[in-house]
Amino acid sequence: MNELDLSMNEIRIFKKRTFLRLDNLKKLDLSSNLGLNSLNDMFFGLNSLSELYLSDNKMVIIKKRSFLGKDFIKKIDLSLNLIESIEEEGFYGLNGLNELDLSLNEITNLKRRTFSGLDNLKKLDLSSNNIESIEEEVFYGLNNLNELNLISNLKKNLSGKFLNGFVNVSELKLGNNKISFIEDLSFIYLKNLVRIELNNNLLIKITDFTFSYLNNLEYLDLKNNK
Repeated sequence: MNELDLSMNEIRIFKKRTFLRLDNLKKLDLSSNLGLNSLNDMFFGLNSLSELYLSDNKMVIIKKRSFLGKDFIKKIDLSLNLIESIEEEGFYGLNGLNELDLSLNEITNLKRRTFSGLDNLKKLDLSSNNIESIEEEVFYGLNNLNELNLISNLKKNLSGKFLNGFVNVSELKLGNNKISFIEDLSFIYLKNLVRIELNNNLLIKITDFTFSYLNNLEYLDLKNNK
């Protein structure tokens, strides 16, 4: 069996060996259950799993090293939960992960080392949360990230410290925030940026140095600002 769909049930917990002998399972859908707050040992035996769907499960926290040893997973969907907090190294061990969806949650701040260990992550969706505070080096080490989506949050300003490390990002989506200020040369190290979305913010001023050195930029959306 390659795919298993257990979505839209009333599952609360799995025993350690629930999925034992499903060695060839590649896709597991556990969306819309009753709250899978404990992920420890849940994936025992699923050594070929590449896609994991955990959306709409009333999860409120991602604990430290919840996915330790799951470096074979390529995609995780945690959207539409109630996640308020992600502990440091919450995703540590997911070295092979390419896509992480945390949209439509209740996250208010991102702490250092939140995404530690996600060396191969290419797409990160944090849209439709309540993110206002992002500590320095939150995204440190995400050297292969291509797309960052922070649409519909509460971010108020942009600086080089926040954007530092995004050497390969080509799409940066920051529309529908509360950004009123962008520090000069904030994007200076983002040489591969092709698309920037800053629409529906509170920007008042753009200087000659705001978007300097973005030689590959093809699309810039600044509509509906001040």
